[in-house]
Amino acid sequence: MQIDYKDLKQEFNLIYFLEETKNNPIFFCNHDEKTENSFFKVTNKFSFKTNKKIETSSSKFRFQNLNKEVLNIHDNFSIKILSSNIQTSNFNESIFNINSFCSENFKEDFEGQYRLVIPNSTNDKIRFEDFFTNFNCMITINDKIFEGIEFKIQNHTLQFYRLNDYFVVESKNSILFKEFNEYTRVILSSFGFLTGFAPMDYGYFFTYNNYKEGIVQYMFTSNFIETYKTSYSIIDLNPYNYYQNQDLDFNFDQINGFKNDNRIEKLQKDLKPITSNIFETLCENMINNEKFAEVIYSILSINNSTKTALGLKCALYSVVLEMITNIISDENKDKLYFIQEKKLRKELQKNLNNHASEFFEKNEIGIYKDSPIKKRIDNLNSPTNQDKLLAPFKILEINLTESDKKILNNRNIFPLSKRGLCKRNSLTISSVTLSVLVAVNAATVV
Repeated sequence: MQIDYKDLKQEFNLIYFLEETKNNPIFFCNHDEKTENSFFKVTNKFSFKTNKKIETSSSKFRFQNLNKEVLNIHDNFSIKILSSNIQTSNFNESIFNINSFCSENFKEDFEGQYRLVIPNSTNDKIRFEDFFTNFNCMITINDKIFEGIEFKIQNHTLQFYRLNDYFVVESKNSILFKEFNEYTRVILSSFGFLTGFAPMDYGYFFTYNNYKEGIVQYMFTSNFIETYKTSYSIIDLNPYNYYQNQDLDFNFDQINGFKNDNRIEKLQKDLKPITSNIFETLCENMINNEKFAEVIYSILSINNSTKTALGLKCALYSVVLEMITNIISDENKDKLYFIQEKKLRKELQKNLNNHASEFFEKNEIGIYKDSPIKKRIDNLNSPTNQDKLLAPFKILEINLTESDKKILNNRNIFPLSKRGLCKRNSLTISSVTLSVLVAVNAATVV
């Protein structure tokens, strides 16, 4: 197994300097205009406070920003504002939200090696070995070893790993910022979809000619989607996590030693870890298939919503389930028909149409080709909406319980809170079931 030696001192020093402004704002003056300013971190973005007079008349106020301005916030340290908006303003001072900034020399068309570093000081620590296997890379820094994965997207080799309180995505070869920026969002979303957690509030991009020569340019952005965190993951290689609230049988004897519960041993054999190839395929599908990407982003958005009513959540899951159903059905159209052989389907329709046409003509009923009966015969072998919804599970060989089928059958009444099914306990079960069914469908497509 390859071990990569990393040196991120320069990056961590810059990040620490900027993150520390949350506790210790930087105060500086603009001597030309004799203004007093301060720069400081607030949650997942930065703020700039100034006593410079701001235009506050009518509609102009809400469009005030600092975009493209350069702030010399410290000795020989300047930043260029990329995205900002005014937060408050009065006679004495104005405060701007700074959503994104970069070094003065930052160029998006620069082709080089890129690294995204995301601070994550929460208690949500992801153990890669609980999800992935065959780590392509082990990262060592300051004599500590960290696990990570190496994979390819569109012929670009990338790494994704965790270093203590940081998540890092980096390119192994030269790439344009626009491509790397897109890939990082897909990588984080894919990782969150699989593991149930991904920090995505903000991050720091760094650019290099090569990693050994140091940073060429950098950029901070909070223009990601919010951090993703849900109570479950698509897969967990630790079998004990599936039986947290159940009694397990353990045996020990002098000859055979320690023996797990039979259920644990069976799960250990059945659980299939995520390989780099699976992760690559998921990322590639999100990049190449807009409809599939919409499914994944929709799942993340619904799962991440803590204030959405359960009935509405069920309805949203049902919508996403139909989205993924359409994707799977479009790729397996012949498998949806009761008579799967096209030649036989056509022959049946032809015979039925001939007999029906003769019947119409003999009994002088009317013009057969304009009748609803012809339309029915032409679509006689087409699956019903219910069959379409269940078809992906059959195609992907996913066994459904009777409870699963009942929830799917009632998917259209979830928003109607007065219906008996929509009691809170039932909604909770339905919400969890639908979310898992949607996720399993999406994951199986990969």
